[in-house]
Amino acid sequence: MKLVKYSKKTKKGGIPVRIAVLIIALFLAIIVGFQSCALGAVGGLSEDESITTEAGSGIIVLFLFIFGAAFVMTYPKVSMVIFVIAGVIGLISSPETFKDLQIWGGLAFILALMSYFGSRELKKKKMLETSQRETTSSKL
Repeated sequence: MKLVKYSKKTKKGGIPVRIAVLIIALFLAIIVGFQSCALGAVGGLSEDESITTEAGSGIIVLFLFIFGAAFVMTYPKVSMVIFVIAGVIGLISSPETFKDLQIWGGLAFILALMSYFGSRELKKKKMLETSQRETTSSKL
């Protein structure tokens, strides 16, 4: 089985969409993680349950970003579903305590859209490899 290098550029000259989703999702996960942990600490010190609850929602979005990034290279459709779930959780949060979580929810939907394009890209890549393999085997 031939190993595929992901560092190669696509035929249009850009990097594959799945790598971009991976990098962006991990970067956003770091930011969401810091914000959620800080909000959880503030909620714990002030003994305000609404703040602590929103921090918990932020931690859930953090883990969904990490899981979405983990699946984007090999299973971009699974990644797309995970990012949609993160977007829904982010958008249904209360805007009074953790307004940024709604921003992260919106960005999760953008990552889901990018994962969809990544799945199309992966499908085209597999079809091209299959056709090249069939062409090579038919020449023998």
